Amino acid sequence: MGILELFDLPDVVGDGENSDGFKRSVAGTISEMTFNLLCLRSGILDVCVPSHVGVPYDFVIFFGGCWLKIQVKTVGKKTKARGKGGRPNKAITVKSSSGRAYKSGDFDYLFATTGDFHLLIPSHEVVGRARMIVDGPKYARYRIEGDDLVGALTLRMFG
Repeated sequence: MGILELFDLPDVVGDGENSDGFKRSVAGTISEMTFNLLCLRSGILDVCVPSHVGVPYDFVIFFGGCWLKIQVKTVGKKTKARGKGGRPNKAITVKSSSGRAYKSGDFDYLFATTGDFHLLIPSHEVVGRARMIVDGPKYARYRIEGDDLVGALTLRMFG
């Protein structure tokens, strides 16, 4: 069950604006709380929230001797199914709150959650995109195994 279904929220990924901005905000807040919880479980205690509105990231964390900017996104279901009789894809809309595509330097990693699984995607995979289908093989290597955020960050940063 995905995070949107868990809280009986509508899909927030699609063409056009969600008619209920409040539910979109709630889904985003739940995803941000999920990231906070993973940090706490992983022993990452230096987690900061920017004090300025409009910055292109949601958190700054201290890990591996440096500060990292993290953008958090909620994964929704794309309405179009894969192939004939296929299931809907899990997708992320990867635009800033102002509607622009992210650019290099906006953040270091994108944390995405469905409620069932989490991903930690380096920013170079996200820059310039509008939408990403994340449940296929292309992004499988970015899944966080067993909620191990430290392991995922170590692998992404130090190979």
